[in-house]
Amino acid sequence: MIRFVHVFWSILWRSILVLALNSGIAYTLYTVDHSLFEVTANSIKIRHSLTYLPAAVMFAVLAMQIKGTQNMLLEERSPLSNRQWRQTYFGLSACAFGIVIIFCISAVILNIDTWVSIQKLLPLPLFMLFWIAVAIWQAKSR
Repeated sequence: MIRFVHVFWSILWRSILVLALNSGIAYTLYTVDHSLFEVTANSIKIRHSLTYLPAAVMFAVLAMQIKGTQNMLLEERSPLSNRQWRQTYFGLSACAFGIVIIFCISAVILNIDTWVSIQKLLPLPLFMLFWIAVAIWQAKSR
């Protein structure tokens, strides 16, 4: 149980850090888009559907780091090996890409109210389930 909590915390704080950076990037892009382009319903749907794309890219970049390079998220002090971090980051990237795909598909086929509801309700539970599942998997694999 203690190993699970340690692994979960390691994954959680690194993910929250990347997601917070993602929020800053998304806010900056929204501000620039709003000031440069005409605001329409379709532009809003496109812009909001791609909210988690920077996070997916950041997780993928973290997963593809070359072995032996200094990592900015201090994985060498964590309970997981480099291979396990690579798997975890690829999984987090896939989770974020999955959210983007769900948002894009729902923007096309659903009405605006349902689409906004999915955007507000889906990401946190999906990431939480992923964090718990990966922490259990990685804690057992040692």
